[in-house]
Amino acid sequence: MEFKRSLPYGVTINPVNNGGYVVEIGCQTLAYGEKEAVKMVSDLTEYIYNPDKVMEKYNNSGKNNHNSVPEPRYDDETQADVPLTPEVPSLAENTRTR
Repeated sequence: MEFKRSLPYGVTINPVNNGGYVVEIGCQTLAYGEKEAVKMVSDLTEYIYNPDKVMEKYNNSGKNNHNSVPEPRYDDETQADVPLTPEVPSLAENTRTR
């Protein structure tokens, strides 16, 4: 008997009310519609046989692009957080007096 290494992440498949499936692999969640069951099985088979290749492909696909989330920015002098969006004046400051 040959022992291979185990999968790096657990796999959970949950059916949902619309006939589809929610697949959790580690901290990632994938959804498959009811007509995508064959694709789900194919994707899982590929993951089981070559998890490193599948994870690399997924991480480089853009679906899991960590660069899309901006890094926190800090003011170098005060070391305080810098807002990611410009300050918006409050409504009270913009109201006109009549």
